[in-house]
Amino acid sequence: MPKSPDLILITGSKGTKPCAVAEIAALEFEPLLSGLSQKQRLRRVRELVDVVGTAAAVASEMVTKTKAELIAMAQEKHEECGASLMEFAYIKESAHMLASIIQGAELRLAVALANVEKDGRPRRPREA
Repeated sequence: MPKSPDLILITGSKGTKPCAVAEIAALEFEPLLSGLSQKQRLRRVRELVDVVGTAAAVASEMVTKTKAELIAMAQEKHEECGASLMEFAYIKESAHMLASIIQGAELRLAVALANVEKDGRPRRPREA
């Protein structure tokens, strides 16, 4: 199994079956964000949430518009729309980072639970 597995390995994709509990239990991973203190991690995550949340609110308005409405808006506010496009590209990376943190927690919890459920009793972690 890969060192940094994707959740697709656990859940299975179209046409494939999900991993067995024993396979999930065998997955290994390294800590993420361990170079930051808890206070620093929380501050960084809150910054990501704020940036992504604000952009999501603006984006939710844009996706309700028709193509014609967006073209008219781009003609009227060309410079602002160009800047917004660049901001969305940048903020999308923040959204991916936030999603990676959440996915990392999901994966790690799945591995931990699989180790507990594999034999019906908790297993000791492997020594490094």
